[in-house]
Amino acid sequence: MARKRTFTVDREPVEAEIGGDLFVAPPVIPPAVLGDMLDAGERIGEIQRTQGLSQKEQLNQMMKVLDEVFNLVLIPDSGKAFHERLYSRENPFDLMREVMPALEWLIEEFTERPTEPSPPSSTGRSDGGTSSTPGVLVGASTPSPSTPDVSATPSTPPSST
Repeated sequence: MARKRTFTVDREPVEAEIGGDLFVAPPVIPPAVLGDMLDAGERIGEIQRTQGLSQKEQLNQMMKVLDEVFNLVLIPDSGKAFHERLYSRENPFDLMREVMPALEWLIEEFTERPTEPSPPSSTGRSDGGTSSTPGVLVGASTPSPSTPDVSATPSTPPSST
């Protein structure tokens, strides 16, 4: 009798309600897209830490990265709808309370790794160990004091790709 083990994942779409609208991602994304998602999280953290950028430049760069990553992850109709909401003046997303947590959740869903920030620094006593989680969405869950008020949107939306 042949031995058999099945390696099939759940094939239900991944759905995220963001700002009252439902957005759909496929049940599985290609590894390259997963890498792009993780890179986007790191790029957002880098944007937030970059000195010398105006708040407008910082916001515009974050919006571009978010638009790119959600366009990669969501099915085409949802990606287009997300783009329109991201730049909507009539019905905007709250970037820090809706979009960023949704991105973190999607990363968790597809990587099966939590994106929670590391615990605060120690009180000076060291146990010699280090704590690092690959793929953590750096800087996205806790805005820095220099993070702009992102409930406003840039004046000119880029075209959807």
